[in-house]
Amino acid sequence: MRVWDLTVYAVTAKSNPVPALGRVTFEERGTEFHLRLGDTPDPACMSSNHRRNLTKAEKSGVTLHRSVSPVAIAPHVTLMNLSMERRTVRGEEVSANIREFYFRQMLVSGAAEFFQARAPDGTMLSSIFLLRSASGAYYQSAGTSPQGMSLGASPFLIWRAAELLRREGVTCFSIGGTTHDNEGLLRFKNSFGGVPLPFQEQTFSLAHPILRRLRDLFTNLRRLIKRA
Repeated sequence: MRVWDLTVYAVTAKSNPVPALGRVTFEERGTEFHLRLGDTPDPACMSSNHRRNLTKAEKSGVTLHRSVSPVAIAPHVTLMNLSMERRTVRGEEVSANIREFYFRQMLVSGAAEFFQARAPDGTMLSSIFLLRSASGAYYQSAGTSPQGMSLGASPFLIWRAAELLRREGVTCFSIGGTTHDNEGLLRFKNSFGGVPLPFQEQTFSLAHPILRRLRDLFTNLRRLIKRA
């Protein structure tokens, strides 16, 4: 098996935790937030705005549902697209790389599940894709509809998921991170009272330069043929 690109993601206080493994084609730094679940999560740790949204969602009858079925992928992707559209309108840089195949493979392997918030009529309001281990959980991706935003579905979903994960023995719940120029998302994640930790992500090119140029050439050629 030939490896063309290798992505390394590290969460640590060290300044440059990722070793030099080749030519760097992508790099990103920011802050990730970890909720420590050794004790019962205390809503008082959250910001007053998140607490208000949690109460609003509960009074509106929002409920939490879990799923490992591939059927949950489509609504998750739809909600992710809605969230990215809102962030794009606000001028934030977002990635359009939504890998449905990745979601499916993680579900099949038993390494992930969906936590989703629904309205009383069954409408999907918010969705989180979590990677799981015996003692840890990682918020890989999420999305929320405009209705879900108005009902406080996202803070509700994260907080109730944390409570369930703690009961199942999870001691650390990473709610993900973002780069420092994304102030809105940083503020949202930081408001859950988690521990902020710096992260570094780098992608290395491991293929021979000639092979990479040939691959890029064929990729561009296929795009031109599709447009024709």
